[in-house]
Amino acid sequence: MLTRAGWAVAAGAITTLAVGRLLGAQELYILATMAGALLALALAWVRRPSTIPVLERHLRPDRPMAGSPARVEVLASGHGRRKTAAATVVDQVAGTVGARLLLGPIAPDAVHRVGYRLPTSQRGPLTVGPLDVEVSDPFGLARRRWRQGGPVQITVLPAVEALMGTPVGVGGDEQVAAGVAQRGAARTIADLATLRPYVVGDDLRRVHWPTSARVDDLVVRRDEERPQGQVSVLLDTGEWASAAAFEQAVSAAATLVHATAQADDRIRLQTTSGFDSGALEARHSEGALLETLAHLRCGESGPVGSPLESPRRGTLVVLVEADGTGAEPQDRGNVRTVVVRFGGVLDQRMVPAAAGPTTVQVPAATSFAAAWRAAGLLGAPR
Repeated sequence: MLTRAGWAVAAGAITTLAVGRLLGAQELYILATMAGALLALALAWVRRPSTIPVLERHLRPDRPMAGSPARVEVLASGHGRRKTAAATVVDQVAGTVGARLLLGPIAPDAVHRVGYRLPTSQRGPLTVGPLDVEVSDPFGLARRRWRQGGPVQITVLPAVEALMGTPVGVGGDEQVAAGVAQRGAARTIADLATLRPYVVGDDLRRVHWPTSARVDDLVVRRDEERPQGQVSVLLDTGEWASAAAFEQAVSAAATLVHATAQADDRIRLQTTSGFDSGALEARHSEGALLETLAHLRCGESGPVGSPLESPRRGTLVVLVEADGTGAEPQDRGNVRTVVVRFGGVLDQRMVPAAAGPTTVQVPAATSFAAAWRAAGLLGAPR
């Protein structure tokens, strides 16, 4: 097919031919004939048999996060007995004009690597593709396109901030932890260890060689595990006056999920739209929960209310808008409650209540991690 330049040359040739006929100028006939011959050669050039590279798309990293650099790498492989034709690779990216990548001739069995940066300014699904290969003539008047594969959907996960420091208290689990520590002080080192079969990836320094020799199989020492804490995250997905504040709240939820996974504790994610993950092992379910957060949309329900089931232990973190009117749950029993309010301005006159939930303010242009640390809540809640 003709390119924009090719259609311009075709239009010029027709105009020149009409003017030449009108004026009887032989020179204009010659120019029109030359333009037509040039277009015919261009079309013949792109229609000639040629070898097209085989394309593969790879995402680096494979799970990009909002605001973090991400790159799409396209591997072009030669095949057959001849070099591939010089080509342009066009990869469509939703919301952009797409990426155009230039490829020179590729020898048989050779691989060329080209790429482009993926836009990750917003979380959520992002459609990439299909991949198109274009071959054009040296004058850029005609081109031929081959399509390889269809579109794929990439999920840009919410941004995750780093929570550094010592974990905060575990609520009702503190008594359990104290009991374990007391029992541990009265036991010997040998009593603290139990044995289990060796699993690929275990540290060989933990292999118990005398027992392994006796049972003729590798076994490793397993120290008594610490009590596992639980974090419940409740996110208000109702109407927010500030879209930026809602995005920061989603990022805070993702941060808490990631920090809980790093602490090897249990996580429960709830939203006012009705989603409830239940209590899960955070280390194993982190990816699925971040995917869920990536697809959340504002305005799916009203403010935080009482119908949602409250956790029975651990720490409950409620993420709401600064000016929201949702009811704040109270500390009760073995549950410690932290209410995080996003947006607005920092109220220096706020005095913490003698009893009740801990309140954390995250004003505009302030990071959640900084506000969390300023409130004395270091590290991942348990």
